[in-house]
Amino acid sequence: MSNCNSTLTAERVRELFIYDPETGVFVNRISRSPRAMAGMVAGSRNEHGYLVIRIDWAIYKAHRLAWLYVHGVWPPGLLDHKNRIKDDNRIDNLRPADKTLNGQNKVEAQANNKLGLLGVTLHFDGHYRATIQHENKQRHIGLYDTPEEASAAYEKAKDELHAGAILVKEPDATYG
Repeated sequence: MSNCNSTLTAERVRELFIYDPETGVFVNRISRSPRAMAGMVAGSRNEHGYLVIRIDWAIYKAHRLAWLYVHGVWPPGLLDHKNRIKDDNRIDNLRPADKTLNGQNKVEAQANNKLGLLGVTLHFDGHYRATIQHENKQRHIGLYDTPEEASAAYEKAKDELHAGAILVKEPDATYG
């Protein structure tokens, strides 16, 4: 969702909302509907965990609106949440990213990874294999006795190879 071709302007967003860059929260400046009254926190989570806000019958991701609100222009491409928390829209937590950096900073394992651990798969010999994508090539890190050991090796390699990624443990369900 680029929104770069959107006619929505920073002025229009500022007319409708108060954005707090310290908390990343949008509050309705004016009443826009019975479900979006002045003073209410704006937005809801979409199916991917991002906060979205409806403006003039279009839906926008709140992190992209935060960028527009603060900088006056749409972000040049993708925006990455540095701490990997999809609904943490503090301006200091957002950074422009290319597809590679954005992918390096992901938390969830792909849907086809039954272990649910990034970079870890069950090897045919019963060990756990750790691999990482680097410079468009899959790199073998090693074979380990437990998935936890393989995951630790993956995280160490990620820290070394993906300098732009912020390594944090997966957030718990207590936020938001």
